Amino acid sequence: MPKAKLRQDTLRLLPYVGAAQGKSQCIYWDLALPGFGLRKFPNGRGSYVCTYRVQQRKRLVDLGRSDAITLEQARRKARLYFGTAADGKDPKSNIDEMRESATVKMLAKLYLEQHARPKKRTWKADEATKRCSIGF
Repeated sequence: MPKAKLRQDTLRLLPYVGAAQGKSQCIYWDLALPGFGLRKFPNGRGSYVCTYRVQQRKRLVDLGRSDAITLEQARRKARLYFGTAADGKDPKSNIDEMRESATVKMLAKLYLEQHARPKKRTWKADEATKRCSIGF
């Protein structure tokens, strides 16, 4: 991965160089703050990322799009992640927990299977309502 001294005025000038290796992204790692970088995509868009290790596990976190937040804001967010990781806590663990939690689609399916079909005569109407509103 290429390394560069990231500056706010030169972020847009950094080219995407992942096509030669067949990659869908290219990360420019910052020389001023190790573990912080700018991820470039083939369409020219960029986002800030930081990487850290917690309990022998390497994590990569997306901090925000480069056109939405400034370089200094992203560096501040990265330092917060690094500080939390230095304490031995995984700052990305709450995001993982939210992704593993039940969704409305899963809850509706459980309702139909465990309650509506065995206990209601009008379970077909419930199923049609759920299909229209949730789309499963």
